[in-house]
Amino acid sequence: MTSLTANKFSCPKCSVQTELLLPSPLVISCPSCQETFFIDKDQKATNAYLLKQDLSPLKVIELTSSGVYKKNRFTVIGHIRSINTHSITNEWLMKFDDNTFAWLIENGFKYYVFENDPISISANSIIGKSVGDIIKIKEIDYTIYDLSKQIKFRVDGQIPESDYNDGELFIYEAIADDSITLATIVIYDNTTVEAYKGIEINLPDLK
Repeated sequence: MTSLTANKFSCPKCSVQTELLLPSPLVISCPSCQETFFIDKDQKATNAYLLKQDLSPLKVIELTSSGVYKKNRFTVIGHIRSINTHSITNEWLMKFDDNTFAWLIENGFKYYVFENDPISISANSIIGKSVGDIIKIKEIDYTIYDLSKQIKFRVDGQIPESDYNDGELFIYEAIADDSITLATIVIYDNTTVEAYKGIEINLPDLK
């Protein structure tokens, strides 16, 4: 039976205890057996039955790594690896000392820090567009340079439940004229589309 006590998660499969680093609802992958669980707002845990994907090499940044971004210290507490039809991305969840969050994302051998809050956009503004087309997000023009479909997904550590999606998503990547601002646009269905904005950074600067 799954147990949650004193802000700790006891894995029902292997009994290893893990400190919960996020408010619920969240998704946690047991660091011992790699079984994945949903934990809802009532602290009830259920098995996500996420198919374990061997997506090696998993990552170049380890969980519990720490650094500083914009003078705010952070610790890496979660990792998503997504294999798409045209690309492979690694996403690390950065938890800051002030209890805010951001995503450090590897994309095309570059690194970006993405805001954690999604930007809702009209489905009509993106569906049907192709590589080379322009899309406007919060009054900024972005040029679409890639369109892919997620086909494999893996979680390590802890992430918010809202960031968990192992389905077949369509993903647009677009770049602003300044060449350092990136937008990732995720199409969940014909009516639900969200965009996320990221800024290119130099990984050694996160020290």
